[in-house]
Amino acid sequence: MFTFRISTEDLYQDARIALKRVRAQELPEVTGALVKDVPGVYGPASDKLNKSSVVKLFTEHTAAKSKPLSETESMKEFIRVASSADVVVPSHIPRKNVMPFGAPILDVVNAHLARPDTWQYPPPKDTQDWAKNRGYSTTSIDNVEVKTVIVGTTSPSAIVKMHQWMKDQIKQDELSMPALMTPLTVKPVKVPRSDLAKIQMLAKEGESITIKDSLSIKGHNEEDLALLDGEDDEWVCLPANILLGNGTTWVLSIVLPFSTKDGKMRYIKPSPSQEVCDLMNDFPAVVGIDVKDDVQVIESSTNKLGIGRVVLNRFIEIESLLALAGWLHRARSRLAISFILLGVPLNRPSSNANCDWWVPLNKQCQELKTIVIFEQKWAYIVSRLLIICLREEILPDPDAMCFLSNCSQYEYLQWWAQWILQTATGVFPDKKLMYNASNRYQVVTSLRALDTTGRPMPAPPRRIMLMTELLKDTTTLTEGGARFLHLERERAMVSFQVFKSQPIFGYEHLFQKNITDEVMLVLRYGQSEFYNISRRTRVASREKYYLTFHP
Repeated sequence: MFTFRISTEDLYQDARIALKRVRAQELPEVTGALVKDVPGVYGPASDKLNKSSVVKLFTEHTAAKSKPLSETESMKEFIRVASSADVVVPSHIPRKNVMPFGAPILDVVNAHLARPDTWQYPPPKDTQDWAKNRGYSTTSIDNVEVKTVIVGTTSPSAIVKMHQWMKDQIKQDELSMPALMTPLTVKPVKVPRSDLAKIQMLAKEGESITIKDSLSIKGHNEEDLALLDGEDDEWVCLPANILLGNGTTWVLSIVLPFSTKDGKMRYIKPSPSQEVCDLMNDFPAVVGIDVKDDVQVIESSTNKLGIGRVVLNRFIEIESLLALAGWLHRARSRLAISFILLGVPLNRPSSNANCDWWVPLNKQCQELKTIVIFEQKWAYIVSRLLIICLREEILPDPDAMCFLSNCSQYEYLQWWAQWILQTATGVFPDKKLMYNASNRYQVVTSLRALDTTGRPMPAPPRRIMLMTELLKDTTTLTEGGARFLHLERERAMVSFQVFKSQPIFGYEHLFQKNITDEVMLVLRYGQSEFYNISRRTRVASREKYYLTFHP
C-alpha cells in the first residue's frame, strides 16, 4: 500500500505540539492565513492529488490481485481503507504538503478547544466525536436516523410528523453550537427539456411518462420539439433526492416520484402536496459546496413537477466560509478541502453505481448509502470548523465579549451565528480575484454579491468590508492563535463598536453599553493604556496554551 495511517490520538498530540512550537517563536509576520498555499500538490495532473489518483491509490492493492474493480467494488474498497478515526494519507508526498500545518484543522481546533479560557460551544466532547468519526464507516451510519418522504406516497400526516422531527433535530444541533445552517445536497437526474415539458402537461395524478435517454433532434421526435417553441432540446437537471441533515445523527430525505421500468426512467405525476412544500419552505439556511446550484434546481423545478411552489431560506457556500476564515491555498477542490480540514479524502461516486438516486436510502447499496451520508457529515463538520476558526480569531476572549454585552456565552454565540449568516449569505468568490489573491485581505474582498445577470459586482458589499476591519491585527489558529490578554481586551472594545454599528434585529440589547473610562479600566485590569506590546512576541515556553500576559 502507498498510504500510511495516523491515529486520532497522535494527530491531537501533533496539533498541540505544533501550536506550542508556533507560540514559542516570534511570529515573523501576521499573514492571516489559516491555510497557506503549498503549490504543486493538488490538481488534475497525473502526479498530483486528485479524485482519480486518490481512489486509485486507495484501491490499487485490491485491484492488483484481481480484475479491474466495478464502481461499487471500488467504493467498497475505498471505504474499507478510508474508514475509522485514523487519517490515511499518501506516503509519497510529505505530510506537511498534504496538510500545510502538519495536522488537519479539525485536530488543531480540538487542541485549541481543550483550553478552559475559550468558548465552551461546541463542547470538546462533540468535536472529539467529529475526530473519532471523521472517516467513512458502513457501521457508523447505523447510528444516523434517516427519515424519508416519498412524494406522492407518504401520507400528509406522516409528512407533518417528519416536519416536526426535522425542527427538533435542528434545535439539538443548535444546542451544541449555534450556527443557523444545515447541509443540503441534491442528487439530480438529467432529462431532456422536451420531457420536462411533457411532465408539465400531465393532467392527472398517477399519469406517467417515460424519460428518453437522448435529446430530440430535427427530423426525429418533431412532436417533442414542437413543445419547445422552436428552441433546441437540451439536458436539464431535476431533483431525484433532496437530503438535509448533519450526517452524524440525522438525515431527512425527500424522494421524488421517479422509477425504472424495463430499464427506462419514468416520472409519475403526484398530487400537489402542501405538506411537502411547507416542509421544504421551512428548511433553515442551507450550506454546502455549489449549494447555490442545488437551491436553484429545487426552486426552478418543484412547481413544474407538480409538487407545488418552493422557495428556500438563505444559503451559504462553503467556499465563501473558506475565504472568510483565511484559506489562502489555491487548491479549493473537495479533495483538498477534505484532506486539509479533516484529514480524509472525499470520494463522490461518478455514476449511480447501479443504484438510482430516487431509490430511498434504506434500499440503496450499503456503500453508496455510506458515501451519501458521509457527504452530509462532511459539510456539517467543515462548515462548523470554519465558523469556529473565524470565531477564535476575531473573538478570542469570551469573558471580555460577554462582559461588554452582559450576556451568557450561548446567547452571544447565537448572535455571532446571525452575524456570520448575514455576512456570508449572497456573496460568492470572484474566481479570478480569489485565484490571484496573495493575502488575506484580497481573498476576503474577492467575495462579491451578484448582479441580475449573475456577474460579480465591482466592489464587495459593506458587510464584507466590516469583516476586513474585524480581521485587522488578528492571528489565526495555525499562527498560534491570540497570545496576549491585554491586546485582545483592547481589540474586544474595537470589535464591540464595529458590531454596534451594524445591529441585527432581535440582538440590539447586546450592544447598548457605552465604552466609558470605567469599562476600559475594568478590561485593562486597572491600567490606563499599554505601550510596546506586540502580538508577534513569543510566548514563554513555560506558559500554558492560554491567553497570557505580555512579558
